[in-house]
This record gives sequence, structure tokens and C-alpha cells, in this order.
Amino acid sequence: MNYLELYNDVLIVVLEGRPTNAISLLKAINKRPIIVDALEQGGNCKYSIQFTFETLQMKI
Repeated sequence: MNYLELYNDVLIVVLEGRPTNAISLLKAINKRPIIVDALEQGGNCKYSIQFTFETLQMKI
């Protein structure tokens, strides 16, 4: 998974959806192509969630 693509998708989700907590952010980000593609290619869901949270922590 590409960090910059995930970072961009997180920014888009925050801008468009304005999630109020981590759960709503994860629900929204799970619909983005970067996550969908990673899971379709057999990616580890736990890894994807961890990577997303690490990306959010770096941004905060």
C-alpha cells in the first residue's frame, strides 16, 4: 500500500465526509479504491487498519 495514496485518500475523506470519530473515518476510508484494491489483492485487513491509524497519527 502506498503511503502517499493513503494519505491523499484520508484527506479526501476528511474533507468530503467530515468524520467525527475513528470508526466513521474507517468506514469511509474502506470504500476508497486504495483499500478496496489492497483487500482484493489479498491484503491483510488488520495491516490495512494499522497502516491507516499510523498514517493518521503522523498527520496529527
